[in-house]
Amino acid sequence: MASTSNDAWSAPADRPGRGSGCRALQELAPAAASSFHRLIATTAASPEVTALLRSTCSETIALPALPHLDGPNGEPPRHTGPVFEFARQFATDVSAIGEVQRSEFTAACGAGAFGVVQSLWVADMAPRAMAVLDALFGAAPSDEAGSWLDDAPVEVDAMSSWAGVEEFLTVVHQLTALDPVTTEIVRLRGARHHDCRLCRSLRSRPALQAGATEDLFDSIDTAGQPALTSRQRTAVALTDAMVWHPAHLDEALLGDVRAAFTPMEAVELVLDIMRNASNKIAVALAADAPHVTEGVEIYEIDHDGTAHYGLVM
Repeated sequence: MASTSNDAWSAPADRPGRGSGCRALQELAPAAASSFHRLIATTAASPEVTALLRSTCSETIALPALPHLDGPNGEPPRHTGPVFEFARQFATDVSAIGEVQRSEFTAACGAGAFGVVQSLWVADMAPRAMAVLDALFGAAPSDEAGSWLDDAPVEVDAMSSWAGVEEFLTVVHQLTALDPVTTEIVRLRGARHHDCRLCRSLRSRPALQAGATEDLFDSIDTAGQPALTSRQRTAVALTDAMVWHPAHLDEALLGDVRAAFTPMEAVELVLDIMRNASNKIAVALAADAPHVTEGVEIYEIDHDGTAHYGLVM
């Protein structure tokens, strides 16, 4: 595919929203941008644990860390212990977290384990989204207004943290630039990477109504992906890159994204990949059991974020 044939990407470099990933997000999806920045500024973990989570994810995925508070006396976090090992595995491959590692983590975190995993998801996925958007739109100078990391994190309780996560998931779902079939293909690809049993068992009613079939979904993981369009294969490839090597994005892939998608579609695609990866929270805690024991389940999500399961066509 050519590097770009989409005129919407050919705007002058000084056009607002085209100078960096952050500015593009703010211009094209302002509600999502506000929610994203609140996630960055929020943590349900203590300052010491927040520093550990964010620095561990940074080292694991080779991307700059989100801002974090140092441990006691301003000391850097100690990269040892069950929370560190859990965070490193979460960022590397969440599907490989075993029962022993999970038990050691929950024992170390106690009643706060759920909030820590929420904070871990932000520490892991926000830098990936930032890196991909910057690669697509061009990174801005670090001192430019509207940078990604304007605010330091603040401590909140786990309930407030989860409300922030839910807000982000809902706001991203409300974006409608992408067609429902592409959206569902990207969701299923991420579900298979993270081995979320619930997500793998679900099928979107809007995607099915738009013509998606099980043969199409099966093709997502078939060599060459013969049933997918070139645009859908590009969406799958970007999903793969954001999950497995976000610090090493191929320029040819970025060109393919610009050729196949408008800037707004590209922003939504990146945010969808991050949104879908919230399944890592459930997988990490072994809370991803499907609702059905055989076959698949049809679902649909309302505009307000309410999910409905067990539907029929």
